Amino acid sequence: MTEALKICLIDTETVVGELRFTSERGRQSSSFTYNSAWRASPAAFALAPALRLQEAPHFFSAAAQNPALPHFLALPPVLADLCPDRWGRSLMRRDAREQGAIEPSDLHFLTLIDDATRLGALRVLDTHGIPLTTRNGISPVIPFDVQLTDLARAARSFEGRKALRDEWKDLLPGSGLGGARPKATLRDTHGCLWVAKFTSEKDENSAIERAEVMTNWLADACGITVPEARLFEIGRDNPVGLFKRFDRAGASHDLRLHYVSAQTFMDASTAIDSDVTYVKMAEAMMEAGLAGEQRQELFRRIVFQLLVNNTDDHLKNHGFLHVDGDWSLSPAFDINPQTDRRPQLKIALDTDVGELPTPQEMVDRSFYFDLTDAQATACISRMANTVATCWAPYAQAAKMRGPDLAAYRSLFEGPQQNAWLGAALELHVP
Repeated sequence: MTEALKICLIDTETVVGELRFTSERGRQSSSFTYNSAWRASPAAFALAPALRLQEAPHFFSAAAQNPALPHFLALPPVLADLCPDRWGRSLMRRDAREQGAIEPSDLHFLTLIDDATRLGALRVLDTHGIPLTTRNGISPVIPFDVQLTDLARAARSFEGRKALRDEWKDLLPGSGLGGARPKATLRDTHGCLWVAKFTSEKDENSAIERAEVMTNWLADACGITVPEARLFEIGRDNPVGLFKRFDRAGASHDLRLHYVSAQTFMDASTAIDSDVTYVKMAEAMMEAGLAGEQRQELFRRIVFQLLVNNTDDHLKNHGFLHVDGDWSLSPAFDINPQTDRRPQLKIALDTDVGELPTPQEMVDRSFYFDLTDAQATACISRMANTVATCWAPYAQAAKMRGPDLAAYRSLFEGPQQNAWLGAALELHVP
């Protein structure tokens, strides 16, 4: 069976292309064809670097569904980015089983996300031009101090394999940002969208959300662009991390910004692709016309991942926005310090560098990031000192205490960070 859908950008009038999705005998495939009016428009641009602006269709296919294979291979990557993350997929699959429905296809995952909260600027419309939505265009306003408690309880119910109330099912799939952690998308009284991340019943400590918010504040202090982050307390052991969505703008917060993951930007087959390195990403950014400051920020983000021991820096956890005719890095997101994992990067710095680059190896490749060796050295030194001096005050602001605080102290004041502080003083600048 083949289904056809219109793909629009920002509003429902600007049709950029048509998606045709086929599911037959366990195999899924699709084609995407740019709209001729869009191709002729002065505002036209390729929705992703690899999705070239051409008359001929682009084709995509996947074999029979296999949990071991990457998700959404049957969709254009730029549309796969709009699909739910692992948390959302798990919820949708269980809901389908409880309803006696078939296993959701890639197309189901794309279309079951509510239009009002779908990530980025692309809109999915039926053949009559009506946005596909689960709430008839109505997006709920969530008072943080009232309904977050209910949503947290709903997330726990799902993890405990209890039945969910229907009114929570559309909120819990989240935004497509943030992996497997329980989450929901909310709209506050000012019209802003937020991602709420809840403490999981599987967490061995109750400080994970505190740590993510604290690390967000720390990244900001290190000169990294991040979304606004807050903490909401539902009892001492159940904090909620709130992160403002960065794909909306404007006075009314209703202007959608086009978003693609780094996986899509780099045309990688999976989120962890050994052919993609940070150096290659910097080169691709330069080819796509991103300013030197954008590559400098990418350098800072790599250093920061190493300083805070974030070991989940895969290609789905980096992104790009297309705004006013130009590509730029999206704000950094989903940065979590890991107290129980050995330091490593998921994306290699360069083809000849191991999973844990040294400060000197970072400096030796500073040219790719539009930095001189002296600028890179100063950047590393400044960031290492900022993390060392600021993490504890931010941890206190996030209300970390007792064993949780001690665990993160062993990370931020441990051998890896001390080594970076010492190396920053000894870096060689030719």
